[in-house]
Amino acid sequence: EKMASSVIIDFSEYPHSDGNKERYSSSVEESRREGEWMEDAKSKLGSEVAGQMWQAGTQSAKKFIDMYGQLDYLRPYFDVEPFDVVKRLMRSFVPNPILGAPQDIANELYGPTVITFTLVAILLFGMKTSGHVVEEGTLIGTALAVCLGYWFGTSVILYFGSYLLTINVSLLQILSLNGYSLTGHCLTLILSAVFDHTGTPRTFYLLWLLCGGVTAVKMVLAYISRSWNRQNGLLLSVVVVIFHLGYLLYLKFAYHQIYTTIAKVAS
Repeated sequence: EKMASSVIIDFSEYPHSDGNKERYSSSVEESRREGEWMEDAKSKLGSEVAGQMWQAGTQSAKKFIDMYGQLDYLRPYFDVEPFDVVKRLMRSFVPNPILGAPQDIANELYGPTVITFTLVAILLFGMKTSGHVVEEGTLIGTALAVCLGYWFGTSVILYFGSYLLTINVSLLQILSLNGYSLTGHCLTLILSAVFDHTGTPRTFYLLWLLCGGVTAVKMVLAYISRSWNRQNGLLLSVVVVIFHLGYLLYLKFAYHQIYTTIAKVAS
């Protein structure tokens, strides 16, 4: 008769059972430490990113404040009454022949800026009417570059010329005087476009001599009155006349199709 025997296993007989428990507990501890290290790394990375974002935002705010401060510095030069602007526009066509004392030049930029952007609008209208094509950029970008480039560029050149020739005039005064003189350009281009119905620019040349010439004489007398030496004043005046009248001719010949186009439409 066979009898069933029960088998009892005693784990205490295995010598490595305690070592397995220790290795298991140590691996659990290592996993816990790795998890804590990852959490610390994430928190540090988040704090660093937040710090960088805060620093970038602070720098942007400082740049905006600095830019606003610079614009606020220019505010007095644009704080002008409209009546004064109209009066200076009219006086830009009235030369002052008195050369015994330095003539007054307005220290403001509101009127010259308005006149320059008016010239931009007139030039842009001429480009669109004549079908002018710009290979790179846009029409308004070209008009802004042509008008603002002339205003700032010639003003800087005349400022250095006046410095070399010892003429007592500041860059702000040159910008103001040069900007108000563009009133003759605006008036010449508008009237010549309206009255040149025959397709020939006869009205343009007449207005070029009248409006352009009068505003050029206005600037010439202002520079001569502020020069220590009349010869130096005359030398700078020649440069002023060449720039002033030559720029008006450039606008006519560069975009002259506006006259023939409007003449055909009017006829």
